[in-house]
Amino acid sequence: MYLSLCCICSEGTAEELPFEDGTVDLLTAASAAHWFDQSRFLIEANRVLKPGGCMALLGFTDWYIKLNYKDCGDKLNCIYHEVKELLKPYTSSAVAASESKLEDLYSAIPFPDKERIESFLNKSMISVRKLVGFISSWSMYNSYKSKDPQGAEDMLANIQKRFLDDMGVTSADTEIEREWEYYCILTSKPL
Repeated sequence: MYLSLCCICSEGTAEELPFEDGTVDLLTAASAAHWFDQSRFLIEANRVLKPGGCMALLGFTDWYIKLNYKDCGDKLNCIYHEVKELLKPYTSSAVAASESKLEDLYSAIPFPDKERIESFLNKSMISVRKLVGFISSWSMYNSYKSKDPQGAEDMLANIQKRFLDDMGVTSADTEIEREWEYYCILTSKPL
């Protein structure tokens, strides 16, 4: 038996998708929907989805994150949350939407068949260097950096040093376990 699949992958903005009306079986976004113009996106999703077409929006909450390395996980988590608190004044409404698990977007979805999976955990390994790099990718970090470039760079260096000191290691390539919470919104357009 042979299975033939036809898949057309294309890119576009969430508010102006490059597809004909009613031609999309599955519309997905991972860690992105909080940046969408909600009302324009929902109009566009409704336009391009086929009847019975599905939408899956994946995101994560960064407040739940747990870091583990030997017996110093509590110290690492404390440092991480200190950084989150320091950058809290620079949090955009989009990031706040992600932290709310896209509650407003979920409520605005016009399809009756919808579900939000509130929480599923993921554990993975990440080096201290990549974790600090992840922090440097945050929009709130970059807002802070635009106001105080040297302070932002110093903060990253300090975070890395504190992580390494508390772990009792010298290499920023040392890996730690990161556990964080994902959520997902699933919906399908009525037939």
